[in-house]
Amino acid sequence: MSTSEKCLIISPINQWGGVNLDVGFIAQSLLHRNQDVFVLSVGTYYDDCSLFDFIDSSAYDSVDRILFKNNFLVKASLRILGIVKPMSIPLHQRLNNAFTKTFIDIYNKRLSVLENYISNYDRIIICSQLTGTWNEEVIKLAKQLQKPIYIRVTQQIAPHHILPEKLSWLKGISHFIHHSKRNLDILAKALPENKHSIIDQCAMWEDQFLNAPIIKKPSTEFYCISRLEQTKRIDLIIDAFKSIKNSDLSLHIYGDGTLKNDLEKQASNDDRIQFYGAIALKDIAKVHTTHDCLLIASSIEGGPYTAIEAMAGSRLIISTDVGAMATRLGKDYPYFVKEEKGAILSKLMTTITHLTAQETEQLSQELRTIYTTNYSVSEIEKAYSQAILE
Repeated sequence: MSTSEKCLIISPINQWGGVNLDVGFIAQSLLHRNQDVFVLSVGTYYDDCSLFDFIDSSAYDSVDRILFKNNFLVKASLRILGIVKPMSIPLHQRLNNAFTKTFIDIYNKRLSVLENYISNYDRIIICSQLTGTWNEEVIKLAKQLQKPIYIRVTQQIAPHHILPEKLSWLKGISHFIHHSKRNLDILAKALPENKHSIIDQCAMWEDQFLNAPIIKKPSTEFYCISRLEQTKRIDLIIDAFKSIKNSDLSLHIYGDGTLKNDLEKQASNDDRIQFYGAIALKDIAKVHTTHDCLLIASSIEGGPYTAIEAMAGSRLIISTDVGAMATRLGKDYPYFVKEEKGAILSKLMTTITHLTAQETEQLSQELRTIYTTNYSVSEIEKAYSQAILE
């Protein structure tokens, strides 16, 4: 398609994280095809959002920030609230308060912003969990306005996502884009008349990963890059690592989240474990390629994205069989944690440290080859362009 169209991406944008990478790459893919792209967040607006690594700040805003800027009553009420109850966060992040919910009908005002934007764009792309906040409203509005609508599903689909009352409005989706065959099989069975395809992820700053050397020595440095939240099971990783009594090993944990203090306390009596906090996207390749073996213990994931990066960087991987991992590595990959048990994880960690230099090099090369064959930036960008524009 040679003509330029206006593409609206709607997503609960975070300050950083996997959803930003998905949104950023979709936007970048469309921009490279000379499309007009705007990202509308149904979450919080961040001035230092990692999305700015992909798009200009003028191509991004949030529903609540737009309301604050354009609605006199909303702006006035929040300014009064800021005087009565001062807080350090921006006023547009305080829309969910008793006054606005009771007296301003904030739900319908948000809905009006969504309708205005959807009506002014040619193609609507949702990037979120299948039944995320505002998805139902966005899908119904797009269908009413006869706009094609696509959804990049960012999480592992569970049975409660496809209950009959949800399927009724999910039928309005023009095209479901999945990370994994697992997700596609579940949803295609529930919604066989809709279009479904698989487009996995790729490593941003790909050259930096591909230039990293293949690992040619037994692994001693384990690491994880993750939000520190319950579903990521970093607690399981810490327990499993602590059970291995080998002073030559180390565990490096990158990320931030609500469990940070608890996890640091859990690891406090083991000086082999280090925490580094959140890292900037521009430093992500350096972090991966500094260490040997990525650990993933998540109970639920869409990808995860960190595994794709590790594959590009030829890092070894121990992971739960979650999200797209079986599609990426094959269901018989020997370093899948089949159950969420510390004993199983620690056994695999011990096994991978005992690989010979030749075995380590072979596994490292195999993981990179899987990436370059199936998940390169050029291949994924082409797939998005075809799925959305053709």
